[in-house]
Formats: sequence, structure tokens, C-alpha cells
Amino acid sequence: MDSSTSPPTCLVLMQWAGLPPEDSTWEKWEGVRGAHHLEDKVSFPGEDNDSITSAATLNHEERP
Repeated sequence: MDSSTSPPTCLVLMQWAGLPPEDSTWEKWEGVRGAHHLEDKVSFPGEDNDSITSAATLNHEERP
């Protein structure tokens, strides 16, 4: 988030095809979403958390 703007602007770090990582740039999310096909269909709003929170989630035998 770029909090220097009002309202704050959501930014994404873009590593461009054919360019090295050091040439990556920060771009406005709204512009990127509208201009590029994103396989993952990334969405920022919400409280999603994909991290593993307990050892029980690693035990395959406990899964339904």
C-alpha cells in the first residue's frame, strides 16, 4: 500500500518477462488488473490466510 496518496493506493511488484529481477517495478494494482491476464485472478480484499496454522493440518490421516 502506498499511504502517501489519498486514498492509499494498492501497488504490486511486477517482474517483467525477459527482464532481470532488478528491473522489477511497482505498479498500481488497478492498472495491472485491467491490462494483464492474471492466471490466479488475484484479489486483495478480505481476510484470506493460506498459511498452515497447526501441525494437525499436516496429518493426512485426520482429513475427512
